[in-house]
Amino acid sequence: MRELDFLALHTERIAKSMAEFLSSTAPDRLTWNPVSESGDQIRSVLQITAECVRVNDQFAAIIRGEQFSGEDPIFEDAACASSELERSAKNLADTLRAAPETVIDTVFQTHRGPFAGNNLVIAAYRNMAYHCGQINMIQSLSGDSMFHAPANWR
Repeated sequence: MRELDFLALHTERIAKSMAEFLSSTAPDRLTWNPVSESGDQIRSVLQITAECVRVNDQFAAIIRGEQFSGEDPIFEDAACASSELERSAKNLADTLRAAPETVIDTVFQTHRGPFAGNNLVIAAYRNMAYHCGQINMIQSLSGDSMFHAPANWR
């Protein structure tokens, strides 16, 4: 299996995992913004998911050599957020599957400056994995002490 095909597979799998974390979050906690000790408001589960959707679509466009000007979508519920998350992960995964291996050695110009291809191709996966942990922490802060292990983690 090519490295990019392996990464595409796991990009879709982490999105499914994140969707499971979304579905296991109490509905009244999907839009809850916890507040840090310093008074800073932390993003809600739906806001975190919206970022992941945008990042997946943005990185797919960058890899394809396209311009991207999208913003974070606004979600009202877990079902819509999960559907869009999985759609955007498939978009990125399909882009990775279609990309030549040389994409790993490419330096991409982004709005934040140069981005090494070997980092860009895995950055969206890392972003979703990081945010799975944030969703689990929000669940814990709201009194749900159960770790909701996604089925595809076993």
